Amino acid sequence: MKKMNKNLKLFLKLIVGLLIVVLLFLYYKIGLRELYETILQINLFFLGMSLILFLISYLLSALTLKILASFFDGKISFWKIFEFNMRSYSIGLFSPGRIGEFSFLYFLKKNGLDYGKGGVIFFIDKMITFTTISAISIFGILILVKEINPTFMLLTALAIPIGLIVFVYAVVSNKGRDLIKKYFLKKHAQYLMGFSSNLAEIVKKRFHFLVLNLVITIGRWTLGALIVYLLFIAFGNHVDFMKVWLINPLIILVSIVPISIAGLGIREGSAVVLYGFVGVHASITLEVYFLITAINYLVGSCVNLYYLFRK
Repeated sequence: MKKMNKNLKLFLKLIVGLLIVVLLFLYYKIGLRELYETILQINLFFLGMSLILFLISYLLSALTLKILASFFDGKISFWKIFEFNMRSYSIGLFSPGRIGEFSFLYFLKKNGLDYGKGGVIFFIDKMITFTTISAISIFGILILVKEINPTFMLLTALAIPIGLIVFVYAVVSNKGRDLIKKYFLKKHAQYLMGFSSNLAEIVKKRFHFLVLNLVITIGRWTLGALIVYLLFIAFGNHVDFMKVWLINPLIILVSIVPISIAGLGIREGSAVVLYGFVGVHASITLEVYFLITAINYLVGSCVNLYYLFRK
């Protein structure tokens, strides 16, 4: 009981701290009065549609993991995967660079899948997601070249695939894995025993699982762009959907950099800059992304509190 109360106090302090940071940021940028007046004028129909799409997005995220998990254990239900995914996602919201999402491996372990198999499921899903948003981001950068310094944007566009290649090499090659074990995992490397063999097995025997995961992932990110698009409309602004589809993954990619909790502040700031290049006013962009952040943290807080109090 004492441990639970201690965790609850720490959790509540973190939420309060985040709220203070967000409110100060909004006050500095657009003023709370203007924000309050804008929220009162929001179109509830489009807001409601966005909330439904949020739920569908969460379900699709769990579906991609379920497809991969079924290779090792077909008995794990979709709803159990959905629970593990929501819990790890919610923990990730309160950690730098969303590192808390690795707790998904712990939940799988409790359900009978060792870290080697769980690591493969988690890695492949994140790799497909990262590859998808990276590819879309490159197109987004090239589109914005006309508006920004061409040299800088082209170098950035080149940096994404180079970084992706280096990362894949580090994980797939024997030499790369040895370096990761030696300098990063160290004594924890033992928990991922069997990772290489499991990865090779799923690639060779269930390649169609990867293709299906990729198709669903592209659909999920398109759905995410649609959510942003509808929220812009809800605030009375029409932004070209294709521009939203190209810019949104780039914002997510930037927010992955682990210099703030789950990219808080970085995501909103980069959104203001990028949408500014296509003519969207900073205050409108902030309002849209503040609402997205609020929805995510409301869901994350409810999930965390539920499992914190559940016996």
